[in-house]
Amino acid sequence: MKKCLILLLVLFVLACNSSHDDYNADKALSSYKALPADVFRMVECIRMDTVDNKGREYNWEYRFEYDAHNRIKNIHGNIVRHVINPKNKRMYKKRVTFDNYYFYTKNNGLRIEYHAQIEFPEFAEWNDYVKYSFYGLFNNDGTILSFGPFECEYSYATHNKPYFDNGNIYTLLRNRYGNLNKAYFDNGNIYTLLRDRYGNVTGWSYIDAEERGESNEGLYRYTEYINNTNIDISGLLGYWIIERDVAGNEVALEPMFQLATFDMLGIRSINLPEAVWEFDSAGYPISAKLPTGMRLTIEYLK
Repeated sequence: MKKCLILLLVLFVLACNSSHDDYNADKALSSYKALPADVFRMVECIRMDTVDNKGREYNWEYRFEYDAHNRIKNIHGNIVRHVINPKNKRMYKKRVTFDNYYFYTKNNGLRIEYHAQIEFPEFAEWNDYVKYSFYGLFNNDGTILSFGPFECEYSYATHNKPYFDNGNIYTLLRNRYGNLNKAYFDNGNIYTLLRDRYGNVTGWSYIDAEERGESNEGLYRYTEYINNTNIDISGLLGYWIIERDVAGNEVALEPMFQLATFDMLGIRSINLPEAVWEFDSAGYPISAKLPTGMRLTIEYLK
């Protein structure tokens, strides 16, 4: 997929020395509301790991911190993976320790700060510390109206099947959110999310400013299990392509921000992604083996 340099505008500002001292997350007002914690169990940590065919280990850990309104406040991440040096085509270990800070600002604004320490154990001279800021705006219904280089268009048709058999969550989400239909980028790209009849994101299509298009249907599959956590796992895994086409945020599991993961882009994917899932005695997912072979584990707030 073609990446346009104009998307670098999303980096906006190499964040200046802003202070968090004047922000009180528990008192900040916003049209964005977190899903009810008495229905969607709140995730404290997600870990993932895998080993490639050369025996190299990859690890991802995301720890979530919430404010008094159960909105995401900070994501603390630790990632170890291996990347190719374009000069010599060799693989090198890369370690990233980062924090994503979420600020719910006046007039339904959203600011996300990304702070990351990047380390290459074999080459200390490649080490770096980066800090970026991203800005967005919520609709009155609590979904993203605009973020960085794109604007969102929603539709409000109902799904053919309730999320739970009693219909309670279906009614709740249907009344709060719409489906993200299209995303319009500053460079002329237009994305459309493709969904199954239950609303799960299964792929995407897009057309660029020169009217050249691409369609990717059936990329993602789902189980019959309802996702009863406060994290949209499909968003965490990078299925919502719109976020991936923002410059700097291309690597799904090394994100500079997360939107779909926290239902900021409208109705979530209802079911858990395709995997072999294990559940605790209360019916909440605790681990999975994805089709890629990656293992995923979930820990919850007590």
